[in-house]
Amino acid sequence: MTKEQMKIKFDRWTERVGHTPFENDLDNATLLLSYDDKQTSTTLSTVAVYAVAVHMNRVHLFLYTVRTTWQLDARGDTGEVLDERYRVIVAF
Repeated sequence: MTKEQMKIKFDRWTERVGHTPFENDLDNATLLLSYDDKQTSTTLSTVAVYAVAVHMNRVHLFLYTVRTTWQLDARGDTGEVLDERYRVIVAF
């Protein structure tokens, strides 16, 4: 799913659980884990797990992954994002 589709799911979740201390922008979530999935001489792919938690009368959690693939430049540094895939793990 795309970042826009993920934001729609996140917005629906915040409507259901109430106000969050975060802006409705997934870039403000807390990174729990990052893993370099694969790397070639021209690309790097990573998988990261993010979480947003809200404490009201109980704790609500929105947990999702992002798999990103970058084009590497001549020095091996990340440049252009080639692909970004989002997936909801759990939202309650």
